[in-house]
Amino acid sequence: MELIQKKIHTDGANAHLLSQIVLEEDVNISDVKPDVGEVLSEHGRVILEEIRTLEHQVMVRGRLAYEVLYVTDSMQPEPACMKGELPFQEKISVEQVNQGDSIQIHGRVEDLNVSIVNSRKLSLKAIIDLEIMPEESKEQTVGTGLSGAEHAEYRQCHYDITELVQQKKDIFRIRETMKLPEAKSDIGEIIWTDVRFQSMAFRPMDDKIMITGEMKLFCLYQTDMGDVEWYEYTEPINSPFACDGCSDAMFVKVLYEPGAMQIESAADGNGDKRLLQLDGVLDLTICLFTNEKIPLLADVYDVEKEIDTTTEWLQCRKLCQEFTVHHKLQAELIAEQEKNIGTVLRVCADPKVQQSYMTEQELLIKGYVTYCVLYQNLNENTLCTLKKQLPFEFRLRPQCNSRELFADVILEVEACDYLVSGENKIEITLGVESITALWEEQKIPAITGIQVSDMDIQKQNELPVFSIWVAEEQDSLWKIGKQFYVPVDRIKSVNNLTGDEIEAGQKLLIVR
Repeated sequence: MELIQKKIHTDGANAHLLSQIVLEEDVNISDVKPDVGEVLSEHGRVILEEIRTLEHQVMVRGRLAYEVLYVTDSMQPEPACMKGELPFQEKISVEQVNQGDSIQIHGRVEDLNVSIVNSRKLSLKAIIDLEIMPEESKEQTVGTGLSGAEHAEYRQCHYDITELVQQKKDIFRIRETMKLPEAKSDIGEIIWTDVRFQSMAFRPMDDKIMITGEMKLFCLYQTDMGDVEWYEYTEPINSPFACDGCSDAMFVKVLYEPGAMQIESAADGNGDKRLLQLDGVLDLTICLFTNEKIPLLADVYDVEKEIDTTTEWLQCRKLCQEFTVHHKLQAELIAEQEKNIGTVLRVCADPKVQQSYMTEQELLIKGYVTYCVLYQNLNENTLCTLKKQLPFEFRLRPQCNSRELFADVILEVEACDYLVSGENKIEITLGVESITALWEEQKIPAITGIQVSDMDIQKQNELPVFSIWVAEEQDSLWKIGKQFYVPVDRIKSVNNLTGDEIEAGQKLLIVR
């Protein structure tokens, strides 16, 4: 008699941990850069250089690469850009990690704030999110049935289990050449660039993932004549990405962050600098899941042998529902009187989820949106910025309702429209898409081993050949058959039963 086994792969969800690093640093303006008058915008990305596991700790070393757009402190303020890096090293307590374990970390900038100390010094405050996850799926071997069991009885319970098939890091390379419209002047020097992605979707297919969405490039530059101009370009993304082992029946979760984005100006066929060449990457963390109804061995006995079982807890997850909802958010930003709004160069919004949880009937998603408007001052024709952070709350009614479920929520910007009202007010309408996966944590008793031995002769002799059993409240045919070492089918045959249901008080003839 042998145990039929199956290996179950899970992503060790209880081992996932979100940790934050706070960086605060005063940085000096480079000698070759002009004095700072006002900070307009900033962005940063996390570069991880070393990840090392210790006993119940993870050591992370990396850099925060940042760029700051500002206007100079001069009689005629002009835009300028400062770039730099802040190193960091952190030890994070992770109870489930042992020395030498393989893990992955997905790093992103949660918040970056830059303020002026004086005209030659800036104060940077950053919050970095580090999502720590096992690099490999957790494997557990469980029993699903028996082979070579002539006199054995066993029963199975079927469970819906979501298995992790593959988890890996990869890069999606982006190469684009963009030509300036005829109305734009030639590029002299690039001052500031920013690349954002919106409406991103990842659809599993056979041995590939179809990536769709939009890339939005903003470029602020100085012309050959010394004037400041800008260019904003939107490029649709519709590209297959090779992923061996993927299939259209799987559920895919992809975390992405813009990586290094190299943007340079180039000459066109006429020798004029009217081209922008982008060479960049998206850093991807890919998880592929399958949903299976798996029969697990629940109990076993033999009519002639003694069988002892080894039982362990199988900790796994079940994907209950995946759904997408479209939302509209409104915001109103008001400029100071001396900084009235002239020409709007750019409006962008960055939504963040702070918490998501199930109530009795609803999924509650709370977070905030950071709005940023870059514009020309109506009075002085200099660049100014408007920033505002506003909270939001989404209340959704999924098909699956249970407080025991937990939500994995991703927000994607779909559209960001605006209307300038008067000279100092701008109204923004933001389209946001929430992509939610609802999961149920499962802790299932699973038989992982069996030990077969001969039945004690005295016990065998004490078992009655015939007996009448009056069924009790919690009795079942399985329970009775196991108690008397009799096959369930024999009990049904002797008592002319067509089903497995019995009632309390029902008399059953037991024949060995």
